Amino acid sequence: HQALNVAERLRFLIANSELKINRKNVQMTASLGVDEFKSTDNYPFQEFIERVDSRLYQAKAAGRNLVKGPID
Repeated sequence: HQALNVAERLRFLIANSELKINRKNVQMTASLGVDEFKSTDNYPFQEFIERVDSRLYQAKAAGRNLVKGPID
């Protein structure tokens, strides 16, 4: 839950930040994937990375500017 909250705060801050490029305002958004890895998990770390990557693509497919995690 903490990682999802941090990711959501980060997504919100990015989406509500003002960025100027060549004196023009540019809107930014972020799509983030979150999952949990415990040192006691009995699978390779690469599998964790693949799950997080999958959640990132879920966020993009659902409309972007979203956070997707294991409890969605």
